[in-house]
Amino acid sequence: MDKQKIDRVIEVVRGHPANFTMSGWVNTSYERLIEHRCGTAACLGGWMEALAFADSSRGLTPFQWLGVEEDSELGEELSAMFHMDYEYSMLRFDRLPDETRANVAVTVLESFRDTGKGDWKGALIKHGVEDQLRIQ
Repeated sequence: MDKQKIDRVIEVVRGHPANFTMSGWVNTSYERLIEHRCGTAACLGGWMEALAFADSSRGLTPFQWLGVEEDSELGEELSAMFHMDYEYSMLRFDRLPDETRANVAVTVLESFRDTGKGDWKGALIKHGVEDQLRIQ
């Protein structure tokens, strides 16, 4: 796994919290997203794909861009990060303040970078929003 590329995603999410959402992959073209134009947003996977496009314009998947085998244990963890945990509402998550969403996502990305596990539940608990997002 290319940890420097994970750091790039962290930098984008942290630097542009209004451009981060979890309920949609990408709501615009990659070019517009990379330019942070008003109204553009993407989830973790969408940002990885957009940054991969900016690097190569070859249409790399997030897995290819990060150097992660899709059918490996690490690949399964990466894939799971794209949806949050199914016990939580991504739509409610997207209604949280921009900074809160970004901080939770950065915690998930740092966990993945450092341990190979993207821990949405731990991040939601750490930032005090788990109960608001739990699907009953």
